Amino acid sequence: MSAPLIIVHLRRPNARDRRTDPLYEFGSFGLTGCHRTNLLADHAAAGARLAFAQGGDLGFRLVMLTPPVDVRQLAHVREAFWSPAAMPLRYETAPVLIDNDGSSAVDGMRELLTSVNRNTWREKFSSSFRTRKQPLDAVVAGGVVRAWERAVEFGAERAEVYWEALPYWDEDVVDRDRHSTHEKLLKAARGEDPSIDENDDDGDDVNAATVPAGASCRPRTTRANPKVGPTPPRRC
Repeated sequence: MSAPLIIVHLRRPNARDRRTDPLYEFGSFGLTGCHRTNLLADHAAAGARLAFAQGGDLGFRLVMLTPPVDVRQLAHVREAFWSPAAMPLRYETAPVLIDNDGSSAVDGMRELLTSVNRNTWREKFSSSFRTRKQPLDAVVAGGVVRAWERAVEFGAERAEVYWEALPYWDEDVVDRDRHSTHEKLLKAARGEDPSIDENDDDGDDVNAATVPAGASCRPRTTRANPKVGPTPPRRC
């Protein structure tokens, strides 16, 4: 029997946002408090595969499909973790889950979103999956797995560094010492670091809690990656 599959909606990064979570190279998601009010509000995701869906100008793309995960309760957050850890696909080479013309590499995805009351296909996808924690039905889940396996088999590029799984990034902001960041986050999540600001919360469903300075799963504005597309509008 196939493991359940849950889509994890990742928003576009914005300025001064390192987009710390997921920590793909350590097989970890949730140490920053990401999705603590939905996917990781309990242990229900244990045993499921997580399909990380990154939004951007080229649509929502499947940058990572994990093995079945486990979920553990730490002092301040729950963490989903998996083995073996691996780097995600580069955003521009990852399979399309949905684009604004309704195209998708996943059998059944368009049909799943057709009845969602939003104006564009990407809005329909966001509305469906931003806070969802329920697994996909077997037909669409199978389509996600096949799209991932095809992409890997036919040479979709793996990211060499985590920010290549983003649609754009700021060279001055990206985290170049992920090992230290992971250690600090893990220590903070266990309640071992009194320097953590537990009020670092933007009120969103993917907010930060007990996050060391600089670490974030939250979107703010960034410079465009010229390989991918134009700079998104800046917001203050």
